[in-house]
Amino acid sequence: MSELTTAVFSTCGMGVITFMIAAILSLPKQFTTVYLGVALEQSESGTSSTKDTIRDAMLGLTTLMTIAQPLVVYVRVIIKGSAANN
Repeated sequence: MSELTTAVFSTCGMGVITFMIAAILSLPKQFTTVYLGVALEQSESGTSSTKDTIRDAMLGLTTLMTIAQPLVVYVRVIIKGSAANN
């Protein structure tokens, strides 16, 4: 999938610096996905309550970020659109 996004970003004129910043900022979400996969696999064999708490916190944080990010973009589009109409 990363090859596809690289090709799309390069054809629409995204600069290298902007692309690198976006890639770096998206790393925590990728690490969270990997961590949750490992944690859920290990939970089948039994884990301590501390690991369960960390897993639940990571799951909650990831869910919150996944919901909040599109909302932020949507609000910015509305603000930019209303400023362009005035």
